[in-house]
Amino acid sequence: MSSSLILLSIKPQHAQAIYSGQKSMELRKNRPWKPLPWTILIYESAPVKAITGSMFIERVVDQSPHFVWENHGPKTAISQGEFMAYYLDCYRAVGWEVRYYRKYRTPIPLEECRVRVEGFHPPQSWRYLSDQEWNTITNKKYPSEYEQ
Repeated sequence: MSSSLILLSIKPQHAQAIYSGQKSMELRKNRPWKPLPWTILIYESAPVKAITGSMFIERVVDQSPHFVWENHGPKTAISQGEFMAYYLDCYRAVGWEVRYYRKYRTPIPLEECRVRVEGFHPPQSWRYLSDQEWNTITNKKYPSEYEQ
């Protein structure tokens, strides 16, 4: 499947840290293998359960947890204890550097996504989202606010 978008599930507090500018590095244990840059659609998990914005990723840091914390810790908006707990027993840490973000004026609720795209489900972590899925989700009801 050819796709220019990645749908990312994220806890609401981490999404808000991105939108407030406190967090400029999204932490993951893996990464998409499509070439950079990436447009990431942010799906906030419960209780929000909606696509609330997007972010643009131009650089990925893929190193040991120690290296990532020492060089990028403040960008993560979490404590060192939380960071180390997340990467416990991991030999590598992956940080997606947020170049810029956009919070949508009107979130797109999960139920609306499911009405518009049969079988739509938010990912456990992330997944590719086809251009057709995105166009179907945003068509008519959400005209230009969500243009990439």
